[in-house]
Amino acid sequence: MKFLEKFELFLFDLDGVVYIDNIPTPGSVEAINTILSLNKRVVFITNNPARSKLEYSNKLKKMGIDAKSRQILTSADSICRYLNTRIKNITGKSAYVIGSTYFKSQIKKTGITIDSGKDFNKTDFVIMGGHRQFNFNEINIATILIRKGAKFIATNHDPFYPTAHGLSPASGALVASIETASEKKALITGKPEKFLFEISMETAGFKNKKKTLLVGDNLYTDILGGINYGIPTALTLTGLTTKKVLKQSKINPDYIIKDLSQLIK
Repeated sequence: MKFLEKFELFLFDLDGVVYIDNIPTPGSVEAINTILSLNKRVVFITNNPARSKLEYSNKLKKMGIDAKSRQILTSADSICRYLNTRIKNITGKSAYVIGSTYFKSQIKKTGITIDSGKDFNKTDFVIMGGHRQFNFNEINIATILIRKGAKFIATNHDPFYPTAHGLSPASGALVASIETASEKKALITGKPEKFLFEISMETAGFKNKKKTLLVGDNLYTDILGGINYGIPTALTLTGLTTKKVLKQSKINPDYIIKDLSQLIK
């Protein structure tokens, strides 16, 4: 399969695809740099909303990948797209927001009023992105507000992500605690929903889905999302999904690659 001949836009997930922790996956640096050198379009999309685009760009540059901030999209972008396009009179709404400082700053840019939640007064939304300082107080406030009628919106349901030491809990594990306590399921805006894919195409200035390839390691977010959006998908076996898991799943990527080096062979 000549991927470089067939595709013009490459959408790369990050954790488990391009790197694990701070270590590039086998062949990822050479593959991505080759694709960039051929003037192919590249966008990096992640369900992790905690870091800024600049932080992700700097991380990739330290690995030897010349990624620009404008090429990075996170689930913070997807949740803002949802708020701006699906919620009427957003500037008149209020939200209790759980997430990193960066995540909160992005939500604030939509014009929504950020509520501290400390007085437990009814608010319109509880909006959640994962962060490492997540605590009982946030679960408590969110649960009470949701039970009072606040709509629960979260970036993703990813239960874990790959690290050098094994699988660590991701945003979905944190979201699940509030879902359990509030007895309400969160509305998800990150992968596998369409918003990040829509923004990716716009960011790349490219409309041809048949010439776009989504490369991911998660069947249930990356691959399912690409399938639902109507773009070809490639599953890399460097992250979450093993051959055993793949055989047991009904989700079928268009291509299966050992690592990113196969993209340039």
